[in-house]
Amino acid sequence: MKIPIKSNSVTFEELKSTIVNNFPEYKFFEHKKNFIIAEKNVGVGCNIKLRRKKIIVRGNFPNPRYQYLYLILTILFGFLYPILFYYFFIYKNFLSFENQIGGLLISKYSFIE
Repeated sequence: MKIPIKSNSVTFEELKSTIVNNFPEYKFFEHKKNFIIAEKNVGVGCNIKLRRKKIIVRGNFPNPRYQYLYLILTILFGFLYPILFYYFFIYKNFLSFENQIGGLLISKYSFIE
């Protein structure tokens, strides 16, 4: 999900404090400059990236180990079964968590040009 904002209207500290204060039940980690990893549980997370004119929110595995595990399973079992498993069981959890965090950010910071 890409959320358009005014150019340089949101600081990283403001974005982080908004997310942490509104979702105290989740864990948040600063990964790099302007990049936050949100963790709902062990297997469901979300990446939040602040850019100059947009905020990018993507559902993803919160831990790189699970990303590598999914990659290894995809290679071992072929592409069809792991991808079907991903779309039927994992993707909807990523999407709902992404929409939950993205909904807050849209209501607070969105700017449609």
